[in-house]
Amino acid sequence: MVTVPLIKNTKKKMHKPKILKLLPHFEYRVWSGDKIKTLFNLDQEKIGEAWIISALENKSAKISENQTLLQFYQDKDNAYFFNSFNLENQYPLLVKIIDAKADLSVQIHPDDAYAKQLNSLGKTECWYILDTKKDNQIVFGHQAKTLDQFKSMVDHKQWNDLLLRKPIKKDDFIYVPSKKLHAIKADTLIYELQQSSDITYRVYDYDRLDQGKKRELHLEHVFNLVDCPDLDLSKEEISNTSDYLVANKLFNLIKIENKDQNTYKFDDAQWVQLTVIKNHGTINNLQANLYDSFIIAHNEPIVIKGNLTCLISYVK
Repeated sequence: MVTVPLIKNTKKKMHKPKILKLLPHFEYRVWSGDKIKTLFNLDQEKIGEAWIISALENKSAKISENQTLLQFYQDKDNAYFFNSFNLENQYPLLVKIIDAKADLSVQIHPDDAYAKQLNSLGKTECWYILDTKKDNQIVFGHQAKTLDQFKSMVDHKQWNDLLLRKPIKKDDFIYVPSKKLHAIKADTLIYELQQSSDITYRVYDYDRLDQGKKRELHLEHVFNLVDCPDLDLSKEEISNTSDYLVANKLFNLIKIENKDQNTYKFDDAQWVQLTVIKNHGTINNLQANLYDSFIIAHNEPIVIKGNLTCLISYVK
């Protein structure tokens, strides 16, 4: 009889994190101020957007210096984190901090059906106004009754007659559905939650130069997408739950104003995204400073300590 020695399994038990703190991806923008540079202690100039929760290819946030959120999401060993969500699908959400020192272009984003031809999700988004100057506005919608009238007003540069403006102030919330003409105006700092898409079609960019050249306009796409007359969603279409800023088939968003220490759980979430928008404290014993962002695994309790305000987003 041959005796086979017992070989011990020396493979280490895989660590399965339940919360991840993210390192943002940063984007140059011609209209940017210097708030993001200051907030995130950057050397680069003209950084207009911090993509604080992103898993887009080549524009992903990081969970460490050596691993992106996209890589973590695509690793099948991490399926536990995302519950029953189909990881063959694109990571569904993108969160940014946007610092507009000058006006953004007047633009429109595609819906899911239109974006599918580009192998992308559509781009419905929403804004929480973190800071803005007194008596500021955004562009939100248009006044054309027909597509022919819209095209004529664009061709004749009748922007004051075409564009609708909406007053904004700090702590306002605006839901911007796909196919809605819009523009962030100067001197505005915004938290933006959106579908994970990087498709923007410009209709007007003030004839300004970016590094010596005018930026491209995308009028054919704009004309294909814009609703004439303009449409507005009902409150129920934006949120079917009273305490949520958004609760619909695309995503959910809720504002949490925490005092002292509390535990939160979102049973309907596949996983949870969290960004601190006021003060500092801890999230599940991790330090949480202003604009820090985290993702938290499915069904994991979220323990928030400190007098801080968070925006929490997720898909069902």
